[in-house]
Amino acid sequence: MTQNSPGNSSESESNDSNQPEPPTSSLYDFVSSLISPAANVSGDPDSRTFSFDSNQHDAETNMAEPAFPTLKQPRVGGLNATGAWTGHGVGGEGTSPMSTQCMRDFKTNVIKNHQALSPIELKCKEGLSGSPDLLFNLPGEPNADKVVPSLIALSEFMISVGMESVFRIIQTDGTQLDMLLQPGMVSSDIERTWHKDLTVNGVIKVDDQGRPVMANGAVDRFAQCSYDAQNLHWPGEAVLNSCSPTLMQDLKQVIPKLADRTGPHVLFTILKKIYRPSSSKIKSLVNKLEALKLTMMHLLSSGKFR
Repeated sequence: MTQNSPGNSSESESNDSNQPEPPTSSLYDFVSSLISPAANVSGDPDSRTFSFDSNQHDAETNMAEPAFPTLKQPRVGGLNATGAWTGHGVGGEGTSPMSTQCMRDFKTNVIKNHQALSPIELKCKEGLSGSPDLLFNLPGEPNADKVVPSLIALSEFMISVGMESVFRIIQTDGTQLDMLLQPGMVSSDIERTWHKDLTVNGVIKVDDQGRPVMANGAVDRFAQCSYDAQNLHWPGEAVLNSCSPTLMQDLKQVIPKLADRTGPHVLFTILKKIYRPSSSKIKSLVNKLEALKLTMMHLLSSGKFR
């Protein structure tokens, strides 16, 4: 009979000590409780099975979903099944957006909302960049005499993307002044007051007759609208992109701060440079209109114009 040497005996004992011990019931129960509180336990630890509660999983998944934000009514625009849109809408009736580019918020989570708005923002900032013949130019540049067609085209663009309302100034007496269609009527004070109304004071509320709405003996105003703030800065880029490269660089030097490059302010700066009729020309035009009015009244009263 062969006897094990002391060395062989130690090796055998070492091998035995390296063998994994079967899991104890108490340890297995502890781990099982961490994995699934609803585990179905059988007598044999190796034959235990774990159940999956689908209802509990769905509930936990739903709890993890971010809540959709509550959308606010824009000052000019509306809410629909998709989200919030700005602008006066189709036909100026305020019942439906002119286009998808008028959307400013969607009824979805923050990430999807950002993804949906990115192409809209790019479109809104294009301006007249796709129409070189309609770009605003400095005096001496080609097409410098096409200011009026450029203003009309820019007005149509702003309407199509729901940004026209920030260019339609509501004055203290309730009258409306469209910067894009009445450029010669805008002054520095008017433009500055309008910016403060949009960003601080709130825009004056006007009734169907164009009169300021009164509340507690004072003119009633809208609360500040986040969509107005958005529509102030996107048009700033759009107006810049509606200029010739030379005029664009000139404007960026005149308005160095990005925060100041709002649509109305950039447009007003352009108007001061390339479309500011002198007071003498305005007075001459008014005199001609008055003379024409008197002539028409004389003809009507004399019976010569029927």
